[in-house]
Amino acid sequence: MPLFSKPNPWDESSHIIVNDKLIMRYAELLAGKRSNLASASRNTLQELGRLVYNMRQETKIPDLDLISLISPILYPTLVNCIKKEKPSYKLRVGRALIHLSKVVKIDSYIYSEQREIGIRAVEFQSVMKDFWWLDVSSKSRQDLNDRQINNKTTLPSAADMMKLDEYLKRNITQIVVNLDENPNIEDYDFLQKALLRLIVVFNRKRVVDF
Repeated sequence: MPLFSKPNPWDESSHIIVNDKLIMRYAELLAGKRSNLASASRNTLQELGRLVYNMRQETKIPDLDLISLISPILYPTLVNCIKKEKPSYKLRVGRALIHLSKVVKIDSYIYSEQREIGIRAVEFQSVMKDFWWLDVSSKSRQDLNDRQINNKTTLPSAADMMKLDEYLKRNITQIVVNLDENPNIEDYDFLQKALLRLIVVFNRKRVVDF
């Protein structure tokens, strides 16, 4: 499965992805991952394309590419550009940029013409290490934690738990009788699920979906 489908001609981010050398280099690395990570990999590429697009709008540089962002010079602009984005997006982009800076640094050791870019990548890593947590990650993680606290889970009442307990025990008893008389896979499967639910009901400290 390809990491991203055929780009939509009206989608500027998709156009950026297939024309940006560093994003395509990153796509090659992600393509080596397991197939069950393909969806996450596609999302990462789309987010990087979106980042480049937004940075072009922020800097007014129409041909800005991703490798230009791996530099301490544009770091303040980068922080300002993503400050209104969702916390999860900021964290994912930060991790991707740190990973990409390592890729750029390693490539600079192999290709002599990329030495200057490699030096900028090392400087960018230092800036990310010292300031990204203060400028972006800390606040983003706090926002995510606050959202989890505010999204309270409604637990079933004690009366509801008792009704479910009685229902399960009644059905389990009947299923056991049925299996003694006529063993079959459907009743056995139901018995497994019913017993599991009964165990969960008994252990009321666990929050689960029934």
